[in-house]
Amino acid sequence: RTLVLPRTPVVTVHSIHADGTPILDWRLADPSLGFVERRAGWGWRTGGVWWGDGPSAPATFEVDCTAGYSLPGDPERDLPEDLERACLDLAKAWWWAQSRDPAATTEAFGGVGIGYALNPGVPASVAELLRPWIRRV
Repeated sequence: RTLVLPRTPVVTVHSIHADGTPILDWRLADPSLGFVERRAGWGWRTGGVWWGDGPSAPATFEVDCTAGYSLPGDPERDLPEDLERACLDLAKAWWWAQSRDPAATTEAFGGVGIGYALNPGVPASVAELLRPWIRRV
């Protein structure tokens, strides 16, 4: 009964089609999670072969919608502060990493040393800011 859209928050759903057929009897149940409900269900079909039936496939849904956050500078800005902080911290980490010799794993200055990860990826502080935003659907 629930179709989960891949982008959130959903601002507006313009249209929904199932296998090319317009679906009109839906409601946006939870914009923050991208949940669209339909009392009749979404016409899921089995992916296997049943006695007397031929092969079947899941319905293909096409949803035309507007989703996402308004960014800083927009009068209706709604980007959560922790997501903005994660973006800024990641950009800063990548900026500082570009000035290092990629082959160096340690540096020493006046008897004080520092080590670098060979593949730093996303800093732990950024990953922690993003953890609550991970979608497991």
